[in-house]
Amino acid sequence: MTKSSITDAAYKHIYDAIVSGRYGAGAPISENLIAKELCISRSPVREVLNRMLVEGFVVQYPGRGTFVTTLTRQDIEEILDLRALFELHAVKLSYRFISDDTLISIQERFRSLPNDRESPESQLIYYECDRSLHNTIVWYCGNQRLINFYKMTEAQLKRIQRITSKDPEHFTTSVMQHMQIINVLLEHSQERAVFYLKEHLDTVKRRTLEMFTAYENASLVTGMSAGNARIQAGDFIKESPNIFLGGAHVDF
Repeated sequence: MTKSSITDAAYKHIYDAIVSGRYGAGAPISENLIAKELCISRSPVREVLNRMLVEGFVVQYPGRGTFVTTLTRQDIEEILDLRALFELHAVKLSYRFISDDTLISIQERFRSLPNDRESPESQLIYYECDRSLHNTIVWYCGNQRLINFYKMTEAQLKRIQRITSKDPEHFTTSVMQHMQIINVLLEHSQERAVFYLKEHLDTVKRRTLEMFTAYENASLVTGMSAGNARIQAGDFIKESPNIFLGGAHVDF
């Protein structure tokens, strides 16, 4: 393998572990362990971690090591605001260029979602459909710089999505809103596309922050520190208390 391919493999290994939650928020990352797992030297692992430091995935403390960043309320607000900025601008351009066949294909995938929407399989299919629609809106805008910057937020968005992944009410509402967005895109209506996309993005932000706050409050009641509450709100530690939010039962 070339040096570039080794570095790429190391990046993908760590990236997937962080996004999937295998490396939870606040978890230490060992250069030695990863190098042994991948049968490579520490040099490409160190290079990847320095890149991820710039990208905001990890934080480094002198004398202590490298750790996965912990998402705070401010982080969530900033990332979701940035997402809205990109997508709402993109849809004003892309609504004219997305083919009906592309939209109908995504629409059919949403319609074929399993009825058991709390199962891991259903959630995986749902988030694939979700990313397909949102990425399509951005990719068709024709602004390559916007697309490149949007790509940089994808991993952070995947981490944030895990906050609402256990909320069946959000799941149902989100599917309905995605179908509305597809329908107005099929009408090639810029004004309605912007309206329904903004409504959806506002709903996602509100629900995510509600669940994050509810988790922090419930964790603090049990005596957990605010820092650990933020860590576990992003990682859904199973031993945490059940939360009832807006009629939806959320088992973290």
